Amino acid sequence: MILNKLTASLSPIVNGMLAVLAFVQQKQLVLALLAGLTMPFFASMKSDERQKAPLWKRLIIAFSLLCFLSGTLAPIVIGSFQWLYKTRLTSDNTVLVWSVRIAFTVTGIIFHIMLRRVFTPELDKIKKHLVKKTTLERELRTDVRTVKSLLPETLHYDPLDYIDLNKGIFTGMDRENEPMYLPLKDWQKQHADIIGTTGAGKGVATGILLYQSILAGEGVFVMDPKDDEWAPHLYRKACEDAGKPFALIDLRKQQYQLNLIEDITPDELEELFVAGFSLAEKRSGI
Repeated sequence: MILNKLTASLSPIVNGMLAVLAFVQQKQLVLALLAGLTMPFFASMKSDERQKAPLWKRLIIAFSLLCFLSGTLAPIVIGSFQWLYKTRLTSDNTVLVWSVRIAFTVTGIIFHIMLRRVFTPELDKIKKHLVKKTTLERELRTDVRTVKSLLPETLHYDPLDYIDLNKGIFTGMDRENEPMYLPLKDWQKQHADIIGTTGAGKGVATGILLYQSILAGEGVFVMDPKDDEWAPHLYRKACEDAGKPFALIDLRKQQYQLNLIEDITPDELEELFVAGFSLAEKRSGI
């Protein structure tokens, strides 16, 4: 009596499993194709990413594994259930059928890669429109074809129109195309380090700053190993405007260009020799 009730209660489960096996047996190729389409979703994920994956990704992983077992590996699964439930279901285990199942799985993987290449840019565009941008955003991915639009536009102007030492040292234009000035006292007390790529305008910026330094009465010494073509003319013009002497020395030439001891007094010359050759009297240790 109890056995009959147990059999009656378990029979729906058995019938359901048999129905599932029959479905799997009929749709093996479709399931193999679905397995190939969904497997790349988690095959490229790292182990920690799989553990922290959201619910929808976990459902895709479970569905992919189910399709792989029920489609690509269907004969093994069917054989296991045949042994467990003592039933007989026909299953083709020939090499040809195995090759077809694997081919369908590989085809699904190929389709997944192709569809991802097509739809990923479109999905990125949709996400871009849905996400609200902020000026504080960092590490933004850019497209080389449109990166020019992100760069500031070059403003053409004459720096001489904005040089005014009463306002300070002119350093350039801001985003609103307004001149920027650094207080002269701050400029005289600080160091400046001008850094940039080739052609970024380091020489132009340096020339503007040193031009104003000469006008402000500062002593300026420029050593240019790259031999800027226009720099000497700029600094000569600055010295003429400021009423300061200008000297240009080309170390590549053999001729003498500067006499360091011209108009020197005998006492000063003696002091230079003593300091240069360590001729000062020294106390003996004896």
